[in-house]
Amino acid sequence: MKKLDWIFGNFHFLSNWPVAHANFLPRDHSDHSAMILALTPSSPRMPAPFKFLNVWADRMDFQDIVKASWQSPVNGNPMYKFTSKLQLIKHALKALHRNNSSHISARVAEAKTRWNLAQVLLDESPTSKDLLAARRECAVLYSQLCKDEEAIFKQRSRIQWLKLGDRNTKFFHRSLLHRQSRNEIHVLADETGNLIHDQKEIGLLAVKHFQSLLTSAAPHPEEDPSMLFANPIPTSLIPGLILPVTNKEIKAALFSIPDNKAPRPDGFTSLFFKRVDPDLRIAITNQLSFKPGTLLVKYLGIPLISTRLTYHNCVALIDRITSRIKVWTSASLTYAGCLQLVKSTLFSIQVYWSSMFILPCATVKKIESILSAFLWKGMTLTHTRAKVAWTSLCYPLQEGGLGIKSIKIWNKAALLKHVWRLLLEGTSLWVIWVHSVLLKRRCFWYTNVPSSSSWSWRKILQSRS
Repeated sequence: MKKLDWIFGNFHFLSNWPVAHANFLPRDHSDHSAMILALTPSSPRMPAPFKFLNVWADRMDFQDIVKASWQSPVNGNPMYKFTSKLQLIKHALKALHRNNSSHISARVAEAKTRWNLAQVLLDESPTSKDLLAARRECAVLYSQLCKDEEAIFKQRSRIQWLKLGDRNTKFFHRSLLHRQSRNEIHVLADETGNLIHDQKEIGLLAVKHFQSLLTSAAPHPEEDPSMLFANPIPTSLIPGLILPVTNKEIKAALFSIPDNKAPRPDGFTSLFFKRVDPDLRIAITNQLSFKPGTLLVKYLGIPLISTRLTYHNCVALIDRITSRIKVWTSASLTYAGCLQLVKSTLFSIQVYWSSMFILPCATVKKIESILSAFLWKGMTLTHTRAKVAWTSLCYPLQEGGLGIKSIKIWNKAALLKHVWRLLLEGTSLWVIWVHSVLLKRRCFWYTNVPSSSSWSWRKILQSRS
């Protein structure tokens, strides 16, 4: 059953009522539901937890603030000292925020007003050195506050693909409002079906739910885990795997984390630990060791088919790209922002598909047509004659293009990953199956393309030429 009832809102609506939400009543005998739009929250908003703003690390007094807080005497065990000193740093940064970066948009507007007033006064007395110095000071302050505002909204919006410096503050602000509205939890149902609206009760209900999931179950009978591993690690390789982790490896792992990623429960991002003084960094690592971990990877879903990939199978991919473009926050992007979106986010949507199959020509043309329309006409996707051919835009920057990757060429290059696996990953289950069923001890480079072979295997064999 399709959803027939919708409530639409634009940017100005969300700016005035950022926590607005809708309730849809039962349809009864009708095809439509009565809709109730709540513009104000039913309960006071909970206080927001502390979050480290990366713009603080660019201040000249950042190191002094951190050092002064960290050198404060604290008694207790190493872990208690570590958390207590981070708490002292947090209080100092909160004071810094209140005095310099709180209500940043209002500060920007006030700085612009002062700058305009300084320009008017200087026009009245153009020979005054004091007014000239005051205008320069106001201009520097306004420029710095604009940069801080853009950086703060970018961090809070969680946008990673767009870089700072293109004056995309409006886009980041819209993304932040969209994210806050999407993540707001207005109601939860308990085990008996009762609806909970109070924010405190919602929090207690969520904690209770996850406590029930994480409760330890009855112990299982002992089993020999070695039976699960058909090919154990050779004894000769074990000494190399248990070598102690060096400080260089720890630093490389930490500094490879993006600045806005890996926020701790206490609100500090990875940039905080990157920017602290080296001596203070050693003091921190002496109290708390950083254990290496693995990053979670999400794979884009592809259709499970046994025949050739058709344009119809790729409609979901095309819709995903189109929906990403038509997000209402994209309306605030500059031309440089649109280009960055095409080269990073939109292009990456089809990467996993391209690494699995050869995309149909119609699909490639459709995707490139959408990207071209977005680049020249924005999120309206009006299909008009492009100013420059798409193939020319795919040339490298030094050859007069924009450095956009060609989807067709990328698709062929990504498919060679399967050839690489056939030649080097002899223990892979898929590789073993291919050698035993399809190749049958024949050389991959010289075997013929059977007429009865599947579409995907035929494409892999055709990639040899």
